[in-house]
Formats: sequence, structure tokens, C-alpha cells
Amino acid sequence: MKLNKQQKLLVFSLGLLHSSIYARFKNKPYSASISKSAFIEMAMNANITSIQERALYKNFEFLEKHSFLSYYNKSLILSKRGKREFNKVVKTFVPFLDVHKTFSSEENMLKFTSKAKGVLTVE
Repeated sequence: MKLNKQQKLLVFSLGLLHSSIYARFKNKPYSASISKSAFIEMAMNANITSIQERALYKNFEFLEKHSFLSYYNKSLILSKRGKREFNKVVKTFVPFLDVHKTFSSEENMLKFTSKAKGVLTVE
């Protein structure tokens, strides 16, 4: 089953959210989880996606129907299939994110090359 761009974005966002939650509460006696409505509210307020709230619910219904998402005590989690899709998306986008992080960092970009030229222009 091939996912569209918005569905991949939802799987990716949910996977990142879960990984950050688990990292934050690692080795702690408690954990955190998120419901579907809370995740949709967060996605809308954070401008993660440009689609409307009802379309987000429809995409979640599709992901649930095709076993990408499941629930555990009213908490939204990725199924095995959802985790596989999340890993595919991560493998696809991590190189792009790394390049963006490298170029947007405040480090001196000239340290990556010894053949850079400086050109003085006068307007």
C-alpha cells in the first residue's frame, strides 16, 4: 500500500514525536502518550501540514484501516507496518535534513573546502 505525501508526513511526525517522548522519559518510571485528537490539535497549531482538520481525520482513518497506526489505552502508536514506513521516510529524508543542518549552522562554511574564492563586487 503506497501512502500519499500527507499520510507519510503524519507517519513521520508521529514517529518523531514518539522517539522524542521516549528519549525524554528514558530510564524514568513514567511515560507519555498522545491521543489522536491531541496530535491533530498539535499538528494544526504547529502548522505541520496545510490540510484541514477533517482531512487529517480522514488520513488517520486510512492509516488505521491499513494497519499503519494502532491504539494502546487510547494512545496513538505506530504499528510494525507504521514503523517500517517511518524508517523508510527517515532513510529518504535524513540526507536532506543533514545538508540543511550543515548549511544553516553557524559554523564557518569555508572550513569544508580549501578552494573557496572571495569576490568583491561594487555596485
